[in-house]
Amino acid sequence: MAINPTNVATDAIAYANARTNARIARAQQAASGAKATDSSALLEVSNKLSGRARGVNQALSSANNGVAMTQVAEDALGKVESNLQKLRKLTEKAAQDNLSAEDRTKLQKEAKDLQDKIGKTIQETTYDKTKVLASNAKQTFQTGTETGQSGSVQLSDFSKTFGAVDLSSADAAKKALGQLDSAGKQVDQAQGRLAKAQAQFQRGVDALTQKSQGLSKAQSILGESDKAMQSAADIGSTLRSGGGFAGFNAFGGVDASQLRALLGV
Repeated sequence: MAINPTNVATDAIAYANARTNARIARAQQAASGAKATDSSALLEVSNKLSGRARGVNQALSSANNGVAMTQVAEDALGKVESNLQKLRKLTEKAAQDNLSAEDRTKLQKEAKDLQDKIGKTIQETTYDKTKVLASNAKQTFQTGTETGQSGSVQLSDFSKTFGAVDLSSADAAKKALGQLDSAGKQVDQAQGRLAKAQAQFQRGVDALTQKSQGLSKAQSILGESDKAMQSAADIGSTLRSGGGFAGFNAFGGVDASQLRALLGV
């Protein structure tokens, strides 16, 4: 019996097309179910990541405020300490018995100028409307996202620490030296508290910054996953509309032969 090659070829092509269409239909069906499930899961994860990121960024802002406030207070105390040291040297000179009245008058004027500078620094140094050197308030800042993860610093009110320095006599100057030494100790103690608090706030900033960067990376990866799913949905739409394999060049440079290999058809 003679066999018509044309009929054989036609039958083979029809069989291949039927086989291909069946595989594509199964792939579409599986992809459709997976897309619905995956979209829901992605949305849930995305919402959780967004909420987590908001909490981390809020805590990071608070910890940064803590660092900034302690830096402002420390810088101001540094100025106070510098002028206090200058004032003490003047007072040591005034404690000598061999000074004339004119010398004491000059020293007294210089001492007053230094005291005015100290007082100005104390009254004018503020952070977020708080006079950080003229307040006994306890300032608390977040250092983490969990309950209880916070740090505090006790401010000091120096507005009444530096009384008038009397250099009118050697005895008065000697008495003033004791007052200045006491004030110096208070400044040292306040600087220690600020340095300790600032270190705690900075550790919080460092840890929260790492968390924020990690969350940003996770959100970026999630975004790429969402884009990939959208591309899959577009491919499915093209298949359903009858566009065939030739329409896949627009999807990430995947050509017909590559798609056939991926689908196993």
